[in-house]
Amino acid sequence: MILNLIKYNKKTIIIIFLTVLIIGSSFISTTNAQSKDELTDTYPCIAERLKEFFKDKKYDKIQIYNKDNQDISIQFYNENYNHYINNDMNTILENFLKNAENLAVDEIDNSIQAYENTNVSKRSRVLYTILKIKGKATSSEFGYQICGRASFNETTGKYVSISPPGISVYYYPGTFDSYKYQVTGDYGYKNNKRKVYYKNIVITMWATSISDRYGTSKVYFDPIYSGETLEF
Repeated sequence: MILNLIKYNKKTIIIIFLTVLIIGSSFISTTNAQSKDELTDTYPCIAERLKEFFKDKKYDKIQIYNKDNQDISIQFYNENYNHYINNDMNTILENFLKNAENLAVDEIDNSIQAYENTNVSKRSRVLYTILKIKGKATSSEFGYQICGRASFNETTGKYVSISPPGISVYYYPGTFDSYKYQVTGDYGYKNNKRKVYYKNIVITMWATSISDRYGTSKVYFDPIYSGETLEF
């Protein structure tokens, strides 16, 4: 995993290129080319989280959001619980594709972490989404966390610097040879520099595949709007 930080203007746009090298390659396909029975195998990570969601009714640990970043967890639970009882995860995944955009899970410690005395960092919940191309779902799911980092003055109790937003990849598709990510967002200080914030995070991702027959090809995915905010 190679992380390259590109110079940025404060409180505007940060670009982070994260290249994930993967052994082997195959071309991505949209769900239109898949049968209904393949969905659980296509999206194993999201399928597993949805099973946990229905099994334990984990509204406090797992939330489902639509494309407008509205929490539709209870509605999704009520509309799909019978499918879960009937062990029909494929229909549940079909409905997730139609109605949901992000699935957020509190499965990793996301409390403020201190390091090097006056530096702190924080991560968001783990967010899962299905990558799309021109509005159509692909066969790739993606899991990540939003990351923020800042430094403060122990004497004044105020922040003195803030790093641009980044992401930590938690789960990535293994379809292509390499991936690159561009992360943009708003960030800055609040409450007379006693707090920092990150919001309006957008991830743009593209991938390349290399083959002896077709050479190098590049695919651009639709922007990922996380809807997640950080404040600490």
